[in-house]
Amino acid sequence: MGDMKIGEGKKFDATQVSSEGLTQEEIAEITKKNKKLIKIFQAYDTDGKAGLSSAELAAAMDDFIKAAGDDKKISKSEFKKMADIFNEQNDFSGEQEVSAKDFKKFMKAVRKATKKDEKVSTQQILEEQQRKAEAQLRQMQEAQRQEELQAQAEAKARAEEEARARAEAETRAAAEAARIKDLQTPKTYTVQEGEKFEELIKRSLAAQGIENPTEEQLQEAIAQFKENNPGVVHKNKKGVEYLYAGAEVKIAGNLEDKGNSAEIEASIRKRNEEAAAARKRAAAQARAAEEAKAAETAKAKAAEEAENNARLEPESYVAERSSTYVAPKAVATPIVAVSETDNSQNTAQSSYLLQAMNRHPLKERLPNGYSRRDMAGFNDAYYDASGKRISKEEYMKARGKKDRKIDNMVSHTILEELPNGYTKRDRSGPGVFYYDKLGNQITEQEYLKAKNSQ
Repeated sequence: MGDMKIGEGKKFDATQVSSEGLTQEEIAEITKKNKKLIKIFQAYDTDGKAGLSSAELAAAMDDFIKAAGDDKKISKSEFKKMADIFNEQNDFSGEQEVSAKDFKKFMKAVRKATKKDEKVSTQQILEEQQRKAEAQLRQMQEAQRQEELQAQAEAKARAEEEARARAEAETRAAAEAARIKDLQTPKTYTVQEGEKFEELIKRSLAAQGIENPTEEQLQEAIAQFKENNPGVVHKNKKGVEYLYAGAEVKIAGNLEDKGNSAEIEASIRKRNEEAAAARKRAAAQARAAEEAKAAETAKAKAAEEAENNARLEPESYVAERSSTYVAPKAVATPIVAVSETDNSQNTAQSSYLLQAMNRHPLKERLPNGYSRRDMAGFNDAYYDASGKRISKEEYMKARGKKDRKIDNMVSHTILEELPNGYTKRDRSGPGVFYYDKLGNQITEQEYLKAKNSQ
């Protein structure tokens, strides 16, 4: 294999390269699946775009120029040296190794493929690449410097923030210590009426941050209070300690002092005077008590009789109806209760009760004989089968829940009732309406037809 002349103007001039570079398709045509050539092309494809740009071609030619040396010729040994360096850089060995012939083929293929292309100086491209690399390096260095400055600034800011936080913590700690000291310093407080000694001590402890004191803490606070206020704490016959209302004491916790000792003492004096006057009045009242006893007994007896009589009288009106209510135009035929036909219950009293009940128009009757009746000007009245008045609650419990249509229907009095459950009812104002037993409104013709077919 002879020397390859690569000097300027020579057949294999390495001082110029194609300005267009080589595309992936052109490389594929050049290599024709030659694995060794493919490896060389891939090695110089530094941007991984599967082609060779003019800059990548310039880098390849620069390797050839360096291998040629000053005589601008590449000998067989120099090609071998290029191949050895290439194999070592790419960790190729054995069948993977690229030979000197492969490098020579590479040079020939590149020159042939770019023979007609516009050329640019290899050195110019390399210098431009060098400038770009240096500019990129400077940018990286500047970016690194900015990052370092930023890191320094952040570190400084953190240090300042930590120092500020420590200073604030120290200030807060000092303020808290001063607050606690102030809370623990006994100050004047006026004992209020009804205030218990132990509860006052607990309030003092709570104000100092001890919400639920132990027995030991409570007793220690009591002992301290007694030391600060000698002779102020008293005991009753049961041994319970107490304070005089209006007493001015020294106690910790910064409890609000109303300073109303004089007012409390005046209030106590007034109550004592009023108590003395009350005792005198009580004596006079005791003398009048016996006289009033007979009158009270008579009054109670009269009230009992009035209550017994009231059972047969209508309840006071509580406007369940409209204020425009008009009494029914007609009264339904009296309905005989079940008990009325029972000889065992047919006494004069039950007869009277039934007669009184049947004076009021019927609105609804239950299977057990209970009935709901209209009392003009009053609430509805409720009766059992014997004619005795019962409460609405007792009636409704026996009645149970009904359909809303039935509830609406039974609010009107019955003028006439047929065996099949049809009713003719009075609706004061609108007039007379007809219903079936389910509470559905029917026509007069339907009602009369049912009545005539009886």
